[in-house]
Amino acid sequence: MIKAASFEAAFVVFGVLLALAANEWRNKIAEDKASARALQSTYRELSDNQKLVEASYQYHQGTSRVLYTLNGKADVKMFSKGFVFPARVTSNAWLTASETGALKNASYEKVLTLANVYSAQKSYESQSSTIGGLIYEKLFQGGTDSIINSPSQLATIIATMSYRERELLALYEKVLEAIYQQRT
Repeated sequence: MIKAASFEAAFVVFGVLLALAANEWRNKIAEDKASARALQSTYRELSDNQKLVEASYQYHQGTSRVLYTLNGKADVKMFSKGFVFPARVTSNAWLTASETGALKNASYEKVLTLANVYSAQKSYESQSSTIGGLIYEKLFQGGTDSIINSPSQLATIIATMSYRERELLALYEKVLEAIYQQRT
């Protein structure tokens, strides 16, 4: 009788432990899937941001080249997208993944790499805001002529934007290429 009760108790304990292990295994699979979805969304966001930054880079490169060749006043019509045209990069996927803990099963190296890219984006946004503020201040103080009468100064400001965009594009390229290589 004691033997049978001990066997039955051991069997129940084994069943409970097996159920807990199965539940933990299911939770791990669900968390891994959530991390994979979060990483995929973040990679897609970076790819979209790369395209936006590329368009801004092309605009700034072309505009600054023309401005450096001018000897006099710039034509305001050449600024079809404004004096500066910063990319409107997003970080929604990254922020959501970070704040919900969806990346907790992702590797430390992947998360650190993504954090570095988004940090560089934040610096770019900050620089864009600062440059935009300087240009608007000059516009309010002296009007449009105060800006287009100094094409070399404006070219320097715009070239600063393209420099930061080139850095960001190189970072996107490196990270997205590494992701592509991991998949193949």
